[in-house]
Amino acid sequence: MHHLIDQLKSKNNIFYIRALVPMIVLCVLLISKTVYGYDTKLEHLCKAISNNNIDLVKQAQQKSQYNQRCIQERETPLILAISNNNIKVVQMLLDFGVDIEQEGRYGGAALYNAICHDTNIVKLLIKHGANINKRLSEGSRETPLIKATKCFENGSIANTEHIKILLKYGADINAKDVNGITALKMAEMQNDQSAINLLRSSGKK
Repeated sequence: MHHLIDQLKSKNNIFYIRALVPMIVLCVLLISKTVYGYDTKLEHLCKAISNNNIDLVKQAQQKSQYNQRCIQERETPLILAISNNNIKVVQMLLDFGVDIEQEGRYGGAALYNAICHDTNIVKLLIKHGANINKRLSEGSRETPLIKATKCFENGSIANTEHIKILLKYGADINAKDVNGITALKMAEMQNDQSAINLLRSSGKK
């Protein structure tokens, strides 16, 4: 290859660049496959999820693809579906056997990413055995419950529905993030009386 490059350099820079393009593309694809698990079928699956195309998602029933990250979004198919609030695709992926505890690009598993999104998706993930107390593996190390106190509806109040669901299924009310802040403390910092009352009431049981 070095000999070819030297020959191309000596003749014409334009031809040299044109000849290198396929090599560069090949290198990018090889690196992508190594780092992100890239393959064409996976990208078709990711595109189908992004476009909420349920029929195409159904056609991609290969378990090996479900737990790889989409190269463009750098996210797992399950978390991508959660971000799109597409409960039908989430259900489909769970039925296909996707790893519900696989972490996304920012260190959160499916349930953590579902907080602040569709309440029915949160319930569905818990029904399928999602770890209710699984923390972020990076950054704040907060739990889904702590995150729920920071999800604002209408810009003013926390998503108390998600807090109720998490508490109902055994969320650890005393869990702390990397800074030692609990869900109750976070609610107090947000001055959200509804969340405060809910968490205090649960803590007395």
